[in-house]
Amino acid sequence: MARKLLTDEEMQRFINEGFLMLRPGLPSEFHQQVFAQIDSVYENEGNPGNNLLPRVPLLQQVFDDPRISGALESVLGADYFLYPHRHCHFRQPGFVPRNGVNTDPRKGRFGGTLHKDDMSHRRRHRTRWVMCLYYPQDTTADMGATTILPGSHYYTSLAGVDLGGEFPICVEAGTIVLTNYDMWHAATPNTSSRKRAMVAFLFTRMSEPQGPSWDCGNREWNPGPGVAHPELKKHLWDWHCGRSGGGFAGGDNLPRGSIDELVASAASNSALGETNRAMWTPVEETRQEGASEPLWLDTIYALAAIGKPAVPALIDALANPSEGIRRGFTYALSAIGEPAVPALTRALEHGDPGVRAGAAEALADMGKAAAAALPQLSASLQDPADEVAGCAADALGLVDPGAEGIPRALAGTLGHSAEKVRMRAAMALARLGRRAEEATPELSAALGDDNRYVRGKAVHALFKIGTDEARDALFRHLFTHRWDNLTYGLHTH
Repeated sequence: MARKLLTDEEMQRFINEGFLMLRPGLPSEFHQQVFAQIDSVYENEGNPGNNLLPRVPLLQQVFDDPRISGALESVLGADYFLYPHRHCHFRQPGFVPRNGVNTDPRKGRFGGTLHKDDMSHRRRHRTRWVMCLYYPQDTTADMGATTILPGSHYYTSLAGVDLGGEFPICVEAGTIVLTNYDMWHAATPNTSSRKRAMVAFLFTRMSEPQGPSWDCGNREWNPGPGVAHPELKKHLWDWHCGRSGGGFAGGDNLPRGSIDELVASAASNSALGETNRAMWTPVEETRQEGASEPLWLDTIYALAAIGKPAVPALIDALANPSEGIRRGFTYALSAIGEPAVPALTRALEHGDPGVRAGAAEALADMGKAAAAALPQLSASLQDPADEVAGCAADALGLVDPGAEGIPRALAGTLGHSAEKVRMRAAMALARLGRRAEEATPELSAALGDDNRYVRGKAVHALFKIGTDEARDALFRHLFTHRWDNLTYGLHTH
């Protein structure tokens, strides 16, 4: 059955609010069966973690449903990837969030502490990662409902954010909440007498947009009045439509002043952001007195709307000692696109590894617009700073996967000492698909990597390569990893 794609209105709502609530066309008995299986697994075996799908294979039918697969294609493109990480949040009566009940009104209103999930990639505004939250039974607020803060996925902290929009996800059985991975959300206590299950699956984009991947009837950004950060959101809409560079909304809400004044304003209004243990460089959790993230966002995209004249000041700003402040300037540089490529390419040789990483990150986020920087990005795989090498690996999978020499360079990086660099190299090779054929031996060896996500991405890369040699390596690996769901405890025959 053909996938049911999102409409223009739904796609614009996703860009604006960061989530959609969807219902697969499956009967209520199906969701009851899923819940019963999850309940049984928890009672007898505990949390299956990343083994959730093979342990409850019925879940695959949820993501194969035309409404759900169509929404994923609309947001991530037709070749999206079901990431190896997934998790079941099973809340028994009396459950209390890991950090206890939140009493700080600055961190959430419903008892749980608002946070963003950890990750191995850098946070960006362009949509390359989403989560699907599936609820197999009716869920009410007292059952430990997940709360989300719509529109918060563009913010690095909660400073200056209106928490009044936060709400608990109370839904009917079978509901899928498709959400931007960077959405601020929280667990809440289960004060009811009922168990609650929610399963979270992560999906990622594998190729850059060449045009709308939803049921597009009008390529013009028209979300209606009163939308916050219109320059940012129009830029993202254009990117999803396959357009990059320029095209900002403009308007009277743009901050005014010289380029230097705008850079200074962006630096002073960055709220620095949340600590993220999965990033190489932790982002400061401290606040800047008087910082306004809404103003920060508008200022960043006002700088991007200026274009090439703003590039020298933005490059200089990458030397700011605060990673949280530097991040905003990489957003502006990647939004400017091709006019910023020469200066960013030179910055790949800067003496400060933070500047080099920011330059590689901005170039990666541009996609094909950064093609002229490919030789320098390939050389950056050998950078002594792991963060720079990882950002360069990301770039080589996004900028121009067909360029000569890239598969060989990434194949060599699969032996890097840092697992996060290997993870990114494996993902880049998966994005190359058949063009990564020459990396088959290294990908086959990566099936034995100590890191489970390197292994998972290598599996997908070999699948996408699809040659006899790649399939043989893949099947040999999978035959030794088959799992009989009924074999556990005393049931060994």
